[in-house]
Amino acid sequence: MAALARQRTAARAATEATTAHLATTSTVCRRWGSLPQCEVGIPAWAEAVARQRADTDPRVTDASRNAEQTQHELGHIAERHTDERAALRRRILGNLTPSTAEARAVQWRGHADQARHDLAEIEALPVTEAAQLIREWVARAQTEEAVAEPAQTVRDARAAKLGQFHAQSIDQGRTGPERDGIGM
Repeated sequence: MAALARQRTAARAATEATTAHLATTSTVCRRWGSLPQCEVGIPAWAEAVARQRADTDPRVTDASRNAEQTQHELGHIAERHTDERAALRRRILGNLTPSTAEARAVQWRGHADQARHDLAEIEALPVTEAAQLIREWVARAQTEEAVAEPAQTVRDARAAKLGQFHAQSIDQGRTGPERDGIGM
């Protein structure tokens, strides 16, 4: 009889264990969608299930959509920044390149330094001597300008002649409609 009691106790324990196992399996399947195949595969199963759950979670999909939209807006902002920087550079420098503008700035700084020096020289003199000095500077500047004008006219004439020669040499290489300005 003792053996029969032990058998019933063992059967009851086995039934309870099976019921608990089935309940646990059912709960895991309901909650996670599947069961791991074996003990060794539990980490990979858990990662796959977590990834799947994260991909279907509305918070994650909203965050992904927001991140994508933010990246898109960031691209537009970067483009706009580049365009605005180029427009500002054109507005400040015009057609000048930065190196030309820097050279021109150096030149204007030199003019400013010279003007400061001239002003200091004028202020150091009595009024009549300062007026005479200014008259001398004006006369010298007019003389230099008068000498420079014919030289500039000669340079302009040479440049115009060179431009005509260049245009003629290009036209001589063309024939037919191309030469008359009608490109094909």
